[in-house]
Amino acid sequence: MTAQEAQWLKKIIAKEELHVLFQPIVNASQQAVYGYEALIRGPRTSPLHSPLRLFEVATQAGKLVELDILCRRLAIYRFAELKQPGLLFLNVMPLTIVERDFREGLTLGFIRDSGLPPARVVIELTEHVPIHDYELMRQAVDHYRTMGFQVALYAKRRVSDEQGVAAAYVDLDNFKAFNDAYGYARGDHIIISLSRLLASAGG
Repeated sequence: MTAQEAQWLKKIIAKEELHVLFQPIVNASQQAVYGYEALIRGPRTSPLHSPLRLFEVATQAGKLVELDILCRRLAIYRFAELKQPGLLFLNVMPLTIVERDFREGLTLGFIRDSGLPPARVVIELTEHVPIHDYELMRQAVDHYRTMGFQVALYAKRRVSDEQGVAAAYVDLDNFKAFNDAYGYARGDHIIISLSRLLASAGG
């Protein structure tokens, strides 16, 4: 972490200078968008535009929980403001639940304040900073299931023996620019078309 990155992180958190994008989640069998994954980006002109670097620096600076909670709040409120249909897939880092400044119930509070029904929010366990502690992943699954949330994991994770996971899916990282380039309606159409090809290729 450089001094410049540390200053940018402080400014980003203090002024909430984060951009929320929504990537469609496609049901390949039904060939339809049934939800949106909230994606976070730092300011374009900053060295922390990439979420990977943003969360790496936050971890190094001891600001992981603060950043993660801010991202959740902004994503929930923005989704409600846009009146997006379907489910909201909310990225949550498993590591935050064992941090000393983590406060239980904040996410549920944001959801209720936004007016979204909690049933429309799926907690998507993600790792912007990779870890290999699968026991922590289990702990996170149990934590959010106990609070009444559905939980989703990436298909690339070792999830075959997890219980109560609502979805395990492939993250189409290479296709996330479609909505930026074409807008949501056209971008969704392109991604649905791709899902049809994937579904037919997979039999």
